[in-house]
Amino acid sequence: MTIVQPNPATLPTDLDVDVLIVGGGIAGAALACALRHTGRTIAVVEQRRDRLDTARGDHLQPCNVELLARWGVLDRFHAAGAGRRIGHEFRTAAGETLLAARYDELPIPFPYCLVVNHDLIAEILLDAACESANVRRFQPVVARHFEVTEVGIASLTFEAPAGSAGIRIRPRVVVGADGTNSPMRAALGFETDAHVYRHPMVAMFGRRPSALEPDDYFFRYASDRGMLVIQQRMDGRIKVTLPVGGEGIGWWKKSTPADREAVVRDRAHALAGFDAEIAGFYPVKMVHARKYVSGNVVLVGDAAHSIHPARGQGLNLGIASLAALVDHLPAGDDLASPSRVHDALLAYEAFQKPRYDTLLGRNHEAAVAMDETADGDVAALMRAQDEQLRRIHVDPELRRLHLLDVTGYPFGLPVPGPDSYNDTRGNPA
Repeated sequence: MTIVQPNPATLPTDLDVDVLIVGGGIAGAALACALRHTGRTIAVVEQRRDRLDTARGDHLQPCNVELLARWGVLDRFHAAGAGRRIGHEFRTAAGETLLAARYDELPIPFPYCLVVNHDLIAEILLDAACESANVRRFQPVVARHFEVTEVGIASLTFEAPAGSAGIRIRPRVVVGADGTNSPMRAALGFETDAHVYRHPMVAMFGRRPSALEPDDYFFRYASDRGMLVIQQRMDGRIKVTLPVGGEGIGWWKKSTPADREAVVRDRAHALAGFDAEIAGFYPVKMVHARKYVSGNVVLVGDAAHSIHPARGQGLNLGIASLAALVDHLPAGDDLASPSRVHDALLAYEAFQKPRYDTLLGRNHEAAVAMDETADGDVAALMRAQDEQLRRIHVDPELRRLHLLDVTGYPFGLPVPGPDSYNDTRGNPA
């Protein structure tokens, strides 16, 4: 991980930029990468000193693979060892296939999910962004001291490395990409709708059992005791995730490998003999900002919409929205006009928020369904879900809608132009 510690002698006391990105996680890093060649000046401030948590989301949907290609960085992910996921299966515990699908069933330019460890995603994107002279990265920096005016945020002041004065950044546009508990959101008084789910999630890593095939698929297994999901990892291992039931986190923390193997084997017989190490526990909640824009400030990523991992779309929604934001951001003389900046951001919100209202509603339904299967008498719930998956598998229209959703194109297929992609890998249409 690259921690940026600028030479105090070369730091400006005041810095004017077109776009200030508060938060250098995945959404903030992706935006800096997308904007690096647009002629706008960018500053990214990020507080963390370590890598992101590697156990969180690590599969980028085909829609975002397309964006990485468009931004000219897809080759970097392949060079870093990223894998491909070409399909998925939903199975019973015994291995009966309820729904199987491959992404090349759709005419999309990149019919695969990119498999890359969560902690690498932001670093690859930020490293690419900072190769541009237009992008400056300040890390570790805690962004707290905002000058809030009637037009949004006029400046951010923070302490610089020892031996230099404090730095004040004066932005024309501010992007809040600082996570679920966003200080930026609080500073501007954004209101949110929130829902806390009853059951946290536990994630485990382990070696892929030989019975689990194919090795480039996502799996959801379920029995009368509940469900789990299985994702491939870059290193040939797998990640198994399931909601924590009535046994509680305390049981899991004290569990032996044999204890964990018994739980997962009950839900997926293919995991017999699975030697799992616990990667982490995650309390899960949905937080959705009622608006994304205030003055010259726009929220993106988890600051705007954090969701339950039931459908694996959290980080994907954060990246996918950036294509529309880049298209709506003002440029040139319009950046100097607070009213034009505000109008441009409102146009983005008018386009993006209704779409995400729909998608977050669907995710909430799936999250509640997963939450309800964590403990108690869940046999009837699992049978109902199994029947719905069988219907999707055989009904052409339901199958098409399902594939559009899981590939990240729920509102229609892309129409690539002749110069859509800069990378040599992949399958541009």
